Amino acid sequence: MNKTAENPFDKILGERIQSRRKEAFITQESLAEMVGTSLENLKRIEQGNGYPSFPLFINIANSLGRGTDYFLFDPTSVQKRSEELASLESIYLKLSRFGRQTLINIGEELVNLQKKENGE
Repeated sequence: MNKTAENPFDKILGERIQSRRKEAFITQESLAEMVGTSLENLKRIEQGNGYPSFPLFINIANSLGRGTDYFLFDPTSVQKRSEELASLESIYLKLSRFGRQTLINIGEELVNLQKKENGE
């Protein structure tokens, strides 16, 4: 495990790992064994006193049945984005070929307008 200077992300990551582990009814001991790390190391990670190596992080995410994005991004914003994309997809699929192309053109124009507003 890598140790960092106090980093708020370490605490958030640790809390998310711990929360998901408890949701899955997995003990710290079991998870540590599943991912091939010591119980002490897992406790430090969950307490936010450091972060796991990348391979260990992948193992933790997989063992807890989630992708890494679940732990790295705010779950509410990820959920909201997923819902927005599903809504757009639903609209897109209901359109004719012409309607789909028109929707794409409108989206591209909106992006261009936003870039102009932001001085890009």
